[in-house]
Amino acid sequence: MKETIFGARLRELREEGGLSMKQLGEALEVSDAAICKWENGMAEPKAGCILKLAVYFHCSADYLLGRSNEFARSGERYASVSLGNGEARIAELYKKLPEELRELLLKTAEAWAEG
Repeated sequence: MKETIFGARLRELREEGGLSMKQLGEALEVSDAAICKWENGMAEPKAGCILKLAVYFHCSADYLLGRSNEFARSGERYASVSLGNGEARIAELYKKLPEELRELLLKTAEAWAEG
C-alpha cells in the first residue's frame, strides 16, 4: 500500500518530536507495529486512536486525516512542540501517574528548578 496523508502527517509529527515508533506506541498504548502500519498506509487506526494522537500532538483530528491543512482545532492556533527523548519520557510517565502524584511531581520539579 502507499503512504496516506494521515501516515505522512503522523510520521512528520513523530519525527519532529524525536520519537521512535516504540515510544509513540507506548504513549498511546499500542504496538510499534501498529504505528508502522499506520505510517505506511497498511492499516488505519480506530477513531479512539486518532483522537489520542490529536491530543498527544496538540492538533486536530481533521489535520491528521488530511481534511484540513490547519494544524489547530476550532480556529485556535496551537504551537507545535518538539520534545526530546527525555522530555517525551517524562511526559509519558506523568500521564501514567494518579492525579495526587502528578501534583507532587510538579511541586518537586518546581522546587528543583528554582534551585
